[in-house]
Amino acid sequence: MNHISNWQRLAVSLALAACIAIVNSITGGTAWAQVGNAYYFVDEAKLPFDALPGASAMWGVHKGAGYRIEVPHDWNGDLVMYAHGFRGEGAELTVSNPRIREYLVSQGFAWAASSYSRNRYDIKAGVQDTMALAKLFNGLVDKPGRVFITGHSMGGHVTGVAIEQYPNAFAGAVPMCGVMSDIEEFDFIADFNMVAQAVTGFPAQFPPIPIMSLR
Repeated sequence: MNHISNWQRLAVSLALAACIAIVNSITGGTAWAQVGNAYYFVDEAKLPFDALPGASAMWGVHKGAGYRIEVPHDWNGDLVMYAHGFRGEGAELTVSNPRIREYLVSQGFAWAASSYSRNRYDIKAGVQDTMALAKLFNGLVDKPGRVFITGHSMGGHVTGVAIEQYPNAFAGAVPMCGVMSDIEEFDFIADFNMVAQAVTGFPAQFPPIPIMSLR
């Protein structure tokens, strides 16, 4: 049996860190972060965006997550946090502007959106990074009078958990298409598909048969 000594593990870690440093030096604005055994990165070149007329835009990386903020010049003092949906399992972390962005700015609301520091279906990361961005907003802009939160799909789930865990932090919330029933919804989807396969004569199997094996 092969054994890996502590110094060998250290050597591998240092070599990996050196590789990341080289990549950073080449790509310039790319922020990498390790979470457990996974590595995620934010391409800082993709963060800048044009502010709408009568507003100012800000962007950057905070605690391993990319973010965007837009504040109207006639800001009404309220902030809307936007939680994005499922991003898959890739390494790149990306930020989405809220679909109601133009309406928010036209009504005087500031908004802020985080990429989260991890991909996958990670509600904990979504909540923690959204809350961290809300706190950062206080220092970058000002403490808002009221904070609202909204999100689509997985972001709706993030919204629901955020208001449950931090009930005093928000004045209101709009979870849209959120997975609000937690694991029960995934169980329902699995059951529905298993029954559909059985009814149509398709070989039902759990876990599902990989798509590549059907080709």
